[in-house]
Amino acid sequence: MMLLSIYTGCRPAELADASKHECVDEEEGSDEPNYQQQEPWANKNDTEYDDDYVDLDAVERGYKTLCYEDIRLWIVRNPTKGERDLLGMEITFAHHKGADRKPKPTTFLFHKEALPILCPISHVLAIAIKDNAIEVEGSSHAEPFFTSHLQHPTKAVLIHWKPEMLKTPIFRQAVRTCDMFRTSEWKALRYSTYAYYLDRLGWATGFEQKITSYCFRRGTGNAVDGAATTAVRDQILRHNPQTGVFCGSYINEKVRFIVQDAVLDQPTDSGFLRAFTHMSLTCDPRAPQTVPDEVRDALPPDPELVQLKLEQQELRLELKRLYGHAFVQGSIGTEAGEEYRQLNRQIATVTKTLEQELKREYRRDYFYRIHNEELEKIMKKVTVVAPTYVEPVVKHQLPERTQLQDIMCDLSKGLNPRDIVMRRIHAIDTMVALSRRQEVQCHKS
Repeated sequence: MMLLSIYTGCRPAELADASKHECVDEEEGSDEPNYQQQEPWANKNDTEYDDDYVDLDAVERGYKTLCYEDIRLWIVRNPTKGERDLLGMEITFAHHKGADRKPKPTTFLFHKEALPILCPISHVLAIAIKDNAIEVEGSSHAEPFFTSHLQHPTKAVLIHWKPEMLKTPIFRQAVRTCDMFRTSEWKALRYSTYAYYLDRLGWATGFEQKITSYCFRRGTGNAVDGAATTAVRDQILRHNPQTGVFCGSYINEKVRFIVQDAVLDQPTDSGFLRAFTHMSLTCDPRAPQTVPDEVRDALPPDPELVQLKLEQQELRLELKRLYGHAFVQGSIGTEAGEEYRQLNRQIATVTKTLEQELKREYRRDYFYRIHNEELEKIMKKVTVVAPTYVEPVVKHQLPERTQLQDIMCDLSKGLNPRDIVMRRIHAIDTMVALSRRQEVQCHKS
């Protein structure tokens, strides 16, 4: 999803389901991270995360998100004689913002990338193999798609999807079953789930600013601006021509041009310019994700929370006197019982809000403090013998996830064409194998 967001600049509602009027507009919502908020699927009263039956032969399309019928995967004969065929992909976005009034279906082209982590074709093909969505039988592995040699007069082969899969969303929601979660066969991924994971990702990787899907959309717009014509840029972003929407809402507030160099008639260091116009400039993987116990212990208790807990304790004693030890059940339907439950909910809300504020302030303090600490080292000419930051080792429960991590983190580009293809095939097959496994949920003790 992130790759398609970056490579197309599409709005999040074109990839994830936002039909419940969730906040997906770039002008709405808070810029503060919600890293502490509860998982969207944790609320058992939300039926959107329940599994239920659906008729896959239905003719109507249930979602406006990306479905199989929007994707065309091609095997194209290589113009260089003797070389392997090429894989290409077309994706059409027709359900964009304002499509009901003024449709602007836009088709994007994709080709293979040497690095599997950056290759959208590899990810889409892995999903299709896992879903058994390809009409021709025997499409259970990736190798045939990358080792073909089409013969004259065939120039290209379109990979057809099974008719019953055409209206199935590509990105689908995890739903509850009897004792676990599994990927739904038909429910599109909800925007709240997508936003939740992006927020967690930005928090875990050390970004100072909140990561949202519109970071990708704005980034795509600014990357295309200047590299393509204004007409192409507006077509990509689905903006009406000559409306000034890009300049008003999307353009990077940091000028992507060093006026100083122009005035002095000297060349510009492009690497320096890129670094200062990217939000990754202040990204720090050392940024704290939790607040140490000693910091918590040194803080004074919150007066509002203390008062609420005192009221709760007094009411609890009164209910125990009236209804005994089973006062929770005994007080159902009474005014005092409802007041007690309301106090519990209020305490939970205040506690959660305080926890969020504490984590935000502690992290904000870190980003302020770390610059002074680094500058102090410079002033004192402190010699760093060895790096103080050690990248944490992530241990996965499933071996397939560990294998996929090794493949995706292999960023070497000096491989010969055969090794690049084999790495891509291995990545797709490993993604398919991982999607068929189920992790055992580890409960916190």
